[in-house]
Amino acid sequence: MTGEHQNKDAKNPIWSYIVIAFFGLLFAKILLDVLLVGF
Repeated sequence: MTGEHQNKDAKNPIWSYIVIAFFGLLFAKILLDVLLVGF
């Protein structure tokens, strides 16, 4: 079971990068909004 799961993850490394990039951009946008409103 674990071997199968690792295989699946190895086949789709792009999705993890997309999720990381999405949350990174979301965090950056919130940070910019806070800075713009704060100052």
